[in-house]
Amino acid sequence: MFTEFSTQVNTDLRSVTNLTALLSKGVDGVRPLMAEAEDGDNLVVYRVKNNGLATKDYAQEWQLVVTCWATTYNTAVQIADAVIIGLLEYRKYRFVGGEPQFNEQGQIYTELIFNILK
Repeated sequence: MFTEFSTQVNTDLRSVTNLTALLSKGVDGVRPLMAEAEDGDNLVVYRVKNNGLATKDYAQEWQLVVTCWATTYNTAVQIADAVIIGLLEYRKYRFVGGEPQFNEQGQIYTELIFNILK
């Protein structure tokens, strides 16, 4: 299931043109789990997780966490909006919540959580 969902998420995120237009490396700015320095400043990192809470439609068992990295707050939330709008069009994801943040290195990011529907 991890492989199936991760492949699905990668394909879905890379196909959102309003998102990839905002990323430093276009579709190559969509990365699983971690990014490299050469991926640029504006990028998206995703991971799939299993909560162990089985439901009929998998709505609570499988989640997608997307982290939208950018050099400015406005760009980070623009990328986040593009992710939300793009993924909701697929009707495979239910948006749970998100939060803009920054880390000790002064990097700005927005973390988004979705339930993955089956």
